[in-house]
Amino acid sequence: MVPAGKACRPNGHGALARHPIVGLIGVDGVSAANFVTLAYNTAREVAQIHLPVVVVVTVLGNLKKPNLATKTNARKCDSSRKTSWSNDDALSCDDGNACTKNDRCSAGKCIGTPFNCLSPCEECYNDVCRIKSGYCAIFEKGTKTCVRDGNTRSRRPCKKCDTSKSVSTWSDNDGAACDDGNICTRSDKCSNGECKGTPLNCNFICQTCNGNSCGLKTGYGFSNGKCKCKINGRNYDHHILNPSNPCQRCNLLDVTARASSTWSNRNGAYCDDKDKCTKRDVCNAGSCKGQSYSCQSSYPSSSCIRTSECVGDGSCRDIMRTKGTVCRSANDMCDQTEKCDGRLGICPAFVVDSVTVTTGTVKIVDQNFHNTIFYQHVTDKLFINISGFNVSCGKMNLRWFLLPGASSCSGSSLANGIIQSTNNLQTLSGLTLQDGKSYKISIAASDLRDKIQHRECSSAVIVDTSKPTHGWVHDGEADDLDYQSSKLFQVNWGGFQTRNGIDNYDWKLNEATNVATSFSKGGLLLRNNTRYFVIVNATDGVGLSTTAASDGVLIDTSHPIIAKIYDGSQTGSDAKYATWINTFSANWEPFLDIHSFILKYTWAVYHLNVGFITQFTFTGFNRSGTAKNLKLVSGEKYCAVVRGYNKAILYSERSSDCVLIDRDAPQAGTVNDGSSRDVSYQVDSTMIAANWHGFTDGTK
Repeated sequence: MVPAGKACRPNGHGALARHPIVGLIGVDGVSAANFVTLAYNTAREVAQIHLPVVVVVTVLGNLKKPNLATKTNARKCDSSRKTSWSNDDALSCDDGNACTKNDRCSAGKCIGTPFNCLSPCEECYNDVCRIKSGYCAIFEKGTKTCVRDGNTRSRRPCKKCDTSKSVSTWSDNDGAACDDGNICTRSDKCSNGECKGTPLNCNFICQTCNGNSCGLKTGYGFSNGKCKCKINGRNYDHHILNPSNPCQRCNLLDVTARASSTWSNRNGAYCDDKDKCTKRDVCNAGSCKGQSYSCQSSYPSSSCIRTSECVGDGSCRDIMRTKGTVCRSANDMCDQTEKCDGRLGICPAFVVDSVTVTTGTVKIVDQNFHNTIFYQHVTDKLFINISGFNVSCGKMNLRWFLLPGASSCSGSSLANGIIQSTNNLQTLSGLTLQDGKSYKISIAASDLRDKIQHRECSSAVIVDTSKPTHGWVHDGEADDLDYQSSKLFQVNWGGFQTRNGIDNYDWKLNEATNVATSFSKGGLLLRNNTRYFVIVNATDGVGLSTTAASDGVLIDTSHPIIAKIYDGSQTGSDAKYATWINTFSANWEPFLDIHSFILKYTWAVYHLNVGFITQFTFTGFNRSGTAKNLKLVSGEKYCAVVRGYNKAILYSERSSDCVLIDRDAPQAGTVNDGSSRDVSYQVDSTMIAANWHGFTDGTK
């Protein structure tokens, strides 16, 4: 909508523009001139339009100035009608009525859609309804209602119209006096939009509310924040018994008793009529009464009860016989009499006291009864060690059973017998044990009644009558050595075959090595250039043994004898100087070892006063070598270092006398004619002499 009082005119390009009016005719009521020209700089054509009073000259496309009386600004100047205004429904307009909206051009007039505002609290403003000052417009149950500022809500005094907070919703009327409708509250005030009072906290059992305080009901008292029974002018707590009659009590919930300020009867409550031979004592109509009963006065001697007396609850209390009184005789020497314990009224049940058999262990041991064995070669005996078997009373009987090694401890026996003596070490003779079979011994222990037997088994033993087969013995820690330089003597062996494993090894000096397959011995007085042999005795688990010997090792503690080393590749020729750049060659005479002979050679190149420039290289038996890819420095000396090893892995090392690398030519000196000094002429025609000096080749 275009604001009122402003003309809307399209410019030369079709856009709206606002310009001062040069002169207006009588229709607008501004000037009485005969015509007015509406100028526009870019206008190309001027139209002369006849109005009822005057003629207006205007630029094509310009709008008509609004007529404040008729609002007919919904027309414009159009070249097709140069003498009258043309209608244009696409133009914006303002009908000047605040209670219409969506103003639009229609048939040359500006028309808006009317709307209504709520009276008296709303007014039209800018096409909408605006709430007037001093009013609220609040929706309630789907209807908007006008409320003056400060007025409260109907039947809700804690809500009011407060325009300083909201004009569309109720505001809290906090602090205002109100009535919450509860007589058990006081000082009611509005808080957070709700009417709230301070609770009186009356106890409804004995008190009533009057809106300001709490009052007492008839027959009740109140103290220390609790309701009481008011009886004979005194206060009693709830369920407190009548001091003179336990069948009565204070009952705050007994309305009848409270109305008369009396005690309440405890009908059906348990009580005590002080007669021990009555039972089920209960209160009835304020009195305690029970049912009569009697108890047994005597019992037989087999009972631990001497007599019984009334307790008062319908039961009888047994008076026991003295502790230790016999009530049943013993069954045998390991049984005990049953006696009264002075507490229980019955004689202990007739039970024959058990004899505890403590089980022990049985082991199959060697014939010296020293160690547990798992293999043996003897076929007619077993040697056992029995320990830990015992009985708590009477004599203990022991029986032995020969069982297959894989059977259970209670399985069928191959042979059995009684152990007559109490000796823990027993020899079971007359057996027929088969090679390759396993056996074990089961021991059964029983008491004097011979009714209970406990059997314990030994571990199984395997009968093995075969001897171990021959194995091998190697001199040295790993591979078999023929020579060594160390005084530490080392041997390893293996290959001994047996059905049930090797139990231990012994070597010639009878020093046991258990089941290890190697040993070492230091501190021996071994002589140089002497061959030593080791004999190993392998014993299996059943005590059978086999012997094997090594092929011997020669003790060589002397180093090889060194020989001469030559620089250069020519055999037996030693180079003193060379022009080598990146290769170095050497050869040497044979080293000598009269005991274990030469095994190999290694060699390396040494930069004098600097260090090795190569690793030691293996040449085997070859006595020459060439090192490549070197960087030899001219003017420096290099040496060949050779190591010769014997078969005992001892070596001797020797160096060559080194070779000087010289790749620089000598510096020229002076040559003189004559034998002593330089001459320019001579008379002798039969000879010519010369001398020279000053030729140098460094300091070397």
